[in-house]
Amino acid sequence: MVRKAAAWLTEHQEPDGLWRVTYARSEARESEASRKRETRLWVTLAICRVLRRLSGEADAF
Repeated sequence: MVRKAAAWLTEHQEPDGLWRVTYARSEARESEASRKRETRLWVTLAICRVLRRLSGEADAF
């Protein structure tokens, strides 16, 4: 089950190395692009942490 989840995460990575955040609501139209980018960065960080833990390298940092 864990391998399947890790595979799904890596398969859904965008070409720019980030993940989509279509489930996130935008709060302001003028700053929508910057907020979306920031949210994508936070989601990417969280996914990288999960993948690092799953790989057994959690103590590496």
